[in-house]
Amino acid sequence: MAQRTVDVHNHWYPPDYLAYLVSRSEAPYARQTGPHSYVCYAPGDVIVAHIDRPGHFDLKARIEDLDAAGLDTQVMSVTIPGPEMLPAKEGVYWAKRINDQLADDLSSNRFVTAFLGVLDTASHRLTYHAGGQGPILHYHAARGEATLEAATTLPMGMMPIFKPTAARLSIVEPGDVVAAITDGIYEYENPAGKMFGDQRVVDLVRQESGSSADRILQRIVDEVARFADGAPQNDDMTLVIVKRLPLK
Repeated sequence: MAQRTVDVHNHWYPPDYLAYLVSRSEAPYARQTGPHSYVCYAPGDVIVAHIDRPGHFDLKARIEDLDAAGLDTQVMSVTIPGPEMLPAKEGVYWAKRINDQLADDLSSNRFVTAFLGVLDTASHRLTYHAGGQGPILHYHAARGEATLEAATTLPMGMMPIFKPTAARLSIVEPGDVVAAITDGIYEYENPAGKMFGDQRVVDLVRQESGSSADRILQRIVDEVARFADGAPQNDDMTLVIVKRLPLK
């Protein structure tokens, strides 16, 4: 299998979304500091991003940057401050508009998978959309079982969204683990062409359910490497692990 050079973490500001951030008077917002440079602020007036080149918001310039760096593929996400930081109505509008702009700008065989979630640490409610990102694993500590939820909607940029689907709500109980994991884990193939699969991930989360989120993440990565037995990595391996501490 041919090797590819993959940039697994990079961001993009759709031009009209960037212009909207510049127009805002309260966080999140952006301020232009030069012909191609901006500073972006999150709530609390915290600086979260510096834009210093056209490739951050111009896809043609982005491809030129990739070619100059010798990169074949890039895993790209909408950047911070994202629509999730906006008031709910504006956030939904801009999430849809960004998707539609990606659909217009990207070729038909390119798209962006995305997980966008808001975790209320007071009520322990996780409200999220998974655009082509799945399965979302939820380990329920009280009954020692895991559920695997499919994506809530299509990947971003695949096609325009005519009617947004409802977000999914999960209640994170004491000891529960929620994991958003990319295909690079589930579909990693060993030399025999067998994939790691979701059941191995479920088993590992169950075995490490008493451990920290960091330990769970590292255990999964270590077991994938052991399973791969030297087979090349052909996709990004991205994991977000959230664990609610058990009651004392």
